[in-house]
Amino acid sequence: MFNWDDYWESLVSDNNLSATIRDLDNADIASGFEESHTKNICKEIYEDFEKQTKAFLSVKHEFLTIIEGLKNVHSFSSRLKASDSLILKIIRKRKENYRKPKYKNISADNYKDTLGDIIGMRIILHYQGQWREIHDEIVSLFPEQKEYPEHGLVKHIEGEQFMAEPPKAYYAEGDDISSYEGVIAVSEHDKGYRSIHYVISFKGVYIELQMRTIYDEAWSDCDHNYVYKNEANPNNLALNQLTKILSKITNCSSDISELMRLIYMGEYVSCKDNKVAIETDGVEKFNKVLKDLSDATTALNNFYESTEK
Repeated sequence: MFNWDDYWESLVSDNNLSATIRDLDNADIASGFEESHTKNICKEIYEDFEKQTKAFLSVKHEFLTIIEGLKNVHSFSSRLKASDSLILKIIRKRKENYRKPKYKNISADNYKDTLGDIIGMRIILHYQGQWREIHDEIVSLFPEQKEYPEHGLVKHIEGEQFMAEPPKAYYAEGDDISSYEGVIAVSEHDKGYRSIHYVISFKGVYIELQMRTIYDEAWSDCDHNYVYKNEANPNNLALNQLTKILSKITNCSSDISELMRLIYMGEYVSCKDNKVAIETDGVEKFNKVLKDLSDATTALNNFYESTEK
C-alpha cells in the first residue's frame, strides 16, 4: 500500500533535497505558513494529480490526434509528466522563484494553471529549414493572442484553443537566425540547445509543444538523461563540459543535413563531368560548417588534454 511519508522521505533523499526543503520551510514559516508547508502542498498536489490522471491522458490523446495531422514531420512523441517529475518541479520552482506569488502560493487548486508542461508534446523534423511551414500550421490551429500578460500564461477560455504565451525559438551561438526575424521571438541558449517552444491552452489544460530536428533531439535526450537537473552526480563537471561539445557536433550534423536538403533542391553546388563545384552563395555556408567542426574538435581535444591521466 502506498505510504506518502515513506515516498516523501525517499524522494527527498534520492534527490539530495533535504537542505532545499529546510530552506523552503524556513521561508514559509517566516511568511506565516504552517511548518512543513512544502511537504503538505506537495502531498495535496500529488493526490489531486493522481485522481486526474485519466482526464489528463484523454486530453493528451485528443491533442496528439490533431498534431499528427501536420505534414512533413519525421515523428511525434507525447508524455504526461510523471508524478515524481511534477513534485520535483514544484519544489525547484518554489526554490528558484519564491518571491513570485504564483510559485510561493502554488497548491492543489492552482498548479494546473501555473505549470505549462504537465502535458508535453514533441515534433521532430528531418531538417531545420522545414520549421516555418510547420510553425504556420501550428499557429493556424492554435492562434496567437494580440496581447500577453507580462508574467504568466493567458487564462483558459472555454471552448477555445490558442497560444497561452508567445512562441520562442532557442538557438545556439553563431546560428543564422534571419529566418526567425519578424516571425517568432528568439533566445540564445548558453548550452547550444536548439528548439522552438509553444505553450498552448487546450481543453482547459496547458500543453507544452516543442519542435526540433532529429539531431537536436539526439543531443537533448542525452543531455536530459545525464546532465539536466543532475547536479548531484559526482561526474557532473565532466558531463557538463561534454554536453556542450556534443551540442556543437550535433548542431553541425543538423546544418549539414540542411545543406543536403538545399543542394537536392538545386542550391549551393553544381555537378558536371564527375566534379562538384561550390557556387558563390554556398561558400559561406560550407565555411561556417567547417569552422564549427573545427571548434568542436578543438573543444574535445582541450577537454581531453586537461584531464589527469
